[in-house]
Amino acid sequence: MNWRKLQENAIYYRPKYSRSTHISGKFVRQLKRDATPEELHIYRTLKKIYNHKLKILFQYPLHLQKNFFILDIYIRKAKLCIEIDGRHHKEDKKQIARDKFRDSQLAEIGIKTIRVTNQELRNDYREAINRVTGLIKIRLSNVSRTNKVVSPQQLSNT
Repeated sequence: MNWRKLQENAIYYRPKYSRSTHISGKFVRQLKRDATPEELHIYRTLKKIYNHKLKILFQYPLHLQKNFFILDIYIRKAKLCIEIDGRHHKEDKKQIARDKFRDSQLAEIGIKTIRVTNQELRNDYREAINRVTGLIKIRLSNVSRTNKVVSPQQLSNT
């Protein structure tokens, strides 16, 4: 669309999506195309296990005030984010700090983050899936009981 014509005719054009949303959409599509085999494998396994009972979102963009995060796998009903981490998440100090910041930001809005390493998935896939599905069940029971997320520590205090 020609902006000069719009200005000359005093017609104001407001795009449906902001530039940041457009950029994040492109970025998310690229991440989905470049997903690691481990990310795809755990996503597909969870989709099979919960077969339309839960909405499981892959590479989900989340805007929080001034921060923008892309969650590897997000289960909205359980308020659970599953992050599949490579080796650099344990070796790079800057990445560790970013992960802690991200986890704290998500925790503030009630989203629990579980981190599973690629190594865990390669070595003992069933154990990793059992850990994730166990946490999903706990989160779902906490959400359904109180209609808001409650931590295990809060449950033990009552």
